[in-house]
Parts: sequence; C-alpha cells; structure tokens
Amino acid sequence: MITSAINNNSNLALVDVNIKRKAMLYDASRCTACRGCQGACKQWHDLPAEKTHNWGSYQNPKDLSPKTWLVIRFDEHVDGRGYPVWLFNRQSCFHCDNPDCSAVCPTGAMTVRDDGVVFVNHELCIGCGNCADACPFGVPHIDKETEKSYKCNFCIDRIDNGLAPACVSACPTGALKYGEREDLEKEALERVKKLKEMGFTEANAYGVGDYKTGVILVLPFSPDKYSWIPPKPQHTKPVVWWKEILSPLGAIAIGASALGALFHYVTIGPKRVEEALPEEEEEK
Repeated sequence: MITSAINNNSNLALVDVNIKRKAMLYDASRCTACRGCQGACKQWHDLPAEKTHNWGSYQNPKDLSPKTWLVIRFDEHVDGRGYPVWLFNRQSCFHCDNPDCSAVCPTGAMTVRDDGVVFVNHELCIGCGNCADACPFGVPHIDKETEKSYKCNFCIDRIDNGLAPACVSACPTGALKYGEREDLEKEALERVKKLKEMGFTEANAYGVGDYKTGVILVLPFSPDKYSWIPPKPQHTKPVVWWKEILSPLGAIAIGASALGALFHYVTIGPKRVEEALPEEEEEK
C-alpha cells in the first residue's frame, strides 16, 4: 500500500510507507537550534522533563538519557576574527547499517528491521548494558529503575502509518528530512558541494562513507569540531573481535563437540547407566 501525499512540500505530508531503506537527513547549515525537534520527540513519546542546571552552555540538557532521546548540541568556537561561532549538531541514534548494539545484544532485544530502523524490544531487554558499551556514539542509556535500554526508535509508530518522524515534522527550517536513504545521500552530497562553493571548505556528509548510517549529517565544518561524534566512526574493537574471532570459534567448538558426540555414538554406542546392585549382593 502506498499512501497518497497531502502536500509534497510539507513535513506533515503522508509519505510512502513502503520505503525500502528509511533514513533521515540533518543539515546543520539550515539548523537554528530552535530545539523544536527536541520538544516534539519528548511530546510524541510522552517522555518526562528532567531537572537540569546551568553548566555554562545554552545547550540543555547536557546529554542523552533514558528520558531524553534527542539533544541539539551547541559547540562554541572562536573564528579567525575572534568572534564566537556556534556549531549546532543533532545528537541521537544513528540507526547504523551494521549496528554494534544489535551484534552484542544477548537476548535479541536490540532489533534491526528490514528497513534499517534499529529499535529496542523492551519485553526482551534485560538491561545488561552491552549495547551502551558497544555503541561508538554512546547513544543507548540504561534506566536504573526499569533496567531497560532506551534510545530513539525512529518513531516507528508514525512511519509505519505514513507519517514522518516527529522531529522531522516539527522542524521549521527544513534542516530535517525523511525518506529513502539513497535519495537523501545524493541530496546530502549535493548540499556539501554547494556549501563548498559558498566558502565552507570543510563541508562534509557524515554517515555516507565506509561507516554508513541511517541518519546522515551535513556538516559545514570538519567532524572533529563537533563534540560528540568521532571524526571517523568505526566498529568498536570488542564487537569486531566477537564477530570475526570469538563467534566463529564458538561455532567451531560447538560443531566439534557435536561431531565428537556423533563419532562416539557410531563407534561405541550410546552410553548406558548400569543398574546398581543391592548392597548385600555387593558384599558377597
């Protein structure tokens, strides 16, 4: 089923629910840090407000938490003329193509859908924290009270019914877009090209290289100028060891044990437990 659009130019328009690879584009050059997306995320998911304090920045809150799944980051720098410059960025789950969080989840609670959305099945989550340790962006957070992992779920209840994620619908400047990943990647690269023509020589598209993500960032400046993202994201070493070494070795060990048991059964036969003799007979 393909839903019809109400207004193709509106983020509130109905979209194709059959998008193969869902993605989101965040253009930092168009973001005014109004934090409308932040409020929309809280409202849609009925997430409670958190008490914060002044820690020397206009950014609020300071970081993600089990009750805050999206934060607009404020990174303050000084330009060549000595003037302060704010670099805005979107902090939330990247919905990675090959997520480490899912790879290390022992219960299968961290699920990757066919359309690329990574979400937590709280019925299966045991709050072990493996996902939080493995994520190269430090996104999942464990709630101490519920002992569950929490993060952005891409508003699966909205996108499955033909609506864009709440944050996208709330953005007043067009800094956020939702759609097919292939299309958004092309748009991101075109935007980067235009920004460079405008004098932003460090402009880049984050999440389109070797480490692909479902949330693509268009950044006017080099990634190392933004506080929370690694300049070159890569899979965490423990996960690489698990995927490439430990997991295959475990499979080999299980296979070897099975072969050993089969060999024993064929050559010697099944193991039988001899009946114990009565104590009187044993004494004779």
